[in-house]
This record gives sequence, C-alpha cells and structure tokens, in this order.
Amino acid sequence: MSQKDRKEYFVKDLLKNSFRSEDKFDFKYFLGKKQVCFKFYYMAYGISYGYLHDCRTRVLEGRHTFVHGLTYEENNHKISLKRESVVAWIKKYADEYGQPQPDKAEIHLSDGLTIEELWDEYIEGLRENEESKKISLSYFYKVFDEDCSSWLKIPSVNRFSQCDVCASFKLLKEGLTKSQKAQYNGPLNKHLAIARAERQKFYKHGRKANMTKSIAMNKTWHKYASVIIDGMTQWTTRLPHFRRIPKHLDSKDFLDVHNMGSMIENAGRFMDFNYANFKDDANFLVNVLHRDILRIQEHRRNGDGENSYPMPEVLYVQLDNVSTNKSKLMLAYSTQLGWFTRTSFAR
Repeated sequence: MSQKDRKEYFVKDLLKNSFRSEDKFDFKYFLGKKQVCFKFYYMAYGISYGYLHDCRTRVLEGRHTFVHGLTYEENNHKISLKRESVVAWIKKYADEYGQPQPDKAEIHLSDGLTIEELWDEYIEGLRENEESKKISLSYFYKVFDEDCSSWLKIPSVNRFSQCDVCASFKLLKEGLTKSQKAQYNGPLNKHLAIARAERQKFYKHGRKANMTKSIAMNKTWHKYASVIIDGMTQWTTRLPHFRRIPKHLDSKDFLDVHNMGSMIENAGRFMDFNYANFKDDANFLVNVLHRDILRIQEHRRNGDGENSYPMPEVLYVQLDNVSTNKSKLMLAYSTQLGWFTRTSFAR
C-alpha cells in the first residue's frame, strides 16, 4: 500500500466511524468492532500521533479523498485552490454588502451577522457542479481567521449610526434558532445591497469631483463639485462644556451652540457655528450651503496659484434624510443656483 493510499484509508476510516455533533466532529476509533481510545488506535496501527492528527485535520477540513496520479504536494495544491475559491467568495460578499471604513483599511459587515450564517450562504450559493468547493464550518472559520480577519471584521456594535432597518433585523434575530434566523437573511441582504448602491453613488460623485483621482481617468473633474454636510446634536455642543454637569446648573444657564460640518472635494473640511442669529433648522442649512458654494468659488478662483479653475457645472450635495433637509426653503434655494447646470441632492 502506497503512502497516499494508506493515509486515505485512515481518513475514510475516521470519517466512517465519526459523526458531526452541532459544529464539531465526534471522533470514535475502532479496531474491528471494538471501540478503543485515540492513543491505542495509533499505537495498534503503528502510526505516530502526528500522522493520526493530520488525518483528523483532513476530516475536519473536508479533505477526504486524494486524487490518484498526483503527488502529495499536488493534492495539497488542490486544497489551496478550494481555499482560494472561498477567499474569493468572501471578498465578493464583502464588496457587495460590506461597509469600508474611512479611517482604516478595513471592511465591516453587518453587526447582526455571524460567521456561521456566512458559511450557510456560501454553501447555499454553490451550484450542483461545484460540490468540490464545499467545505466544513470549521474550515470556513479557519480560512476566515487566517486569510480575511486582518481586513474584514464583524463588529459586535456598529461604529457608526445604524439605520432603523438594520437595527430592526438585529432585534428580530435575537434569541432565534439558526433556521429561524435564515428567513431574515434574504431581506437583510437586499437592504444592504440597496445601501451599497447608495454608497457607490456617493463614492462615484466624490471621484468625479476629485482632482487627483479624476485626472488619472479623465480631465473633466472641474465640471463637478461635491459637498457633504452634516450637523451635530445640539446637546453635545452647548457652552460651557462640563465633563460632569453640576447639579445646580439649569438648562437655561447654557449657551446653545449649533455647528455643522462640511466636506468639499479639493477645497477641504470646514465647520460652521452659529448661536442665536440663526435657528437650527433649514435657515442654518441654507446659510452653510451658501458658504460652501463661496468656498468652492474661492478655491476655483485661486486655482494652482498661477491659473484659475473654471466654476463647476454640476453640484452634488450629500445630506441626511431628515425633514429639515427636504424643506420648502431648501428646495426654493436650490432653484436659485442658476450658475450650475444641474444640482443633485442625495440622502
């Protein structure tokens, strides 16, 4: 018996006498019809502890058979191809449903997801002619940990504000069994796909208006301007600011300070404050947007120091989906931006 046939014999023997208990394999060892312990099994067959342990690992990872005619290294290469297909699927899934982080080279999946649910989707997505790509849950864990954990995360809590739909799905899945959770995966992925399409639209607008990114692709960046505007909760910006508010102070003792941040492609990042001169509603938003347009105008006028840049033809504005940002005043102001051929608002 060749070395390859010998190892295949032990792998199949372990597979025949073992069964899966939840997510783990329960290994049993037999000599004939008599069950023995792990140590007695490998000593009786005259093999080493490491040899039998490698056979167990192959069972756990789904490497049950050897392709005859190939060397031991070539068989392992076939396993590496299976691993590569799993990594490629995870990367595609992360690209479709993940959320890139702005301050680090990481992608975060939904905080309501588990690796087991990810494995279920991988298995269910395999076609009939792709049985060779099927792997065990333990091997999927291993691939995720060794090849993807450095750049792909499943956070316990979302770093950023979470939409109501995602939060609702997370609450619905709490305390349910695996089969019960599966019924929510389809609608959740559909929602995440829509959110991804919105992000891609946002990134596309940013790239079109960015000097350094657009010049490599085309020289039409000057036709576009992209602005993102967002405000902060008034409670966090009141003055004076105390780490712990003294009990004797009343809310009337504080000065309400409203602030709103703007990120303008090429021009920079800005923060606008106001006190009682503008109410924290559409009036303040229109005021900030008008200032941002003046900043764009100043940046284009200054240019590269020698030559000025032309004013953009299209203005992209990214705002939160709140009533203030969709008010009549905001819409009326946008109709007066006659120097832009098109003004696009996105939530």
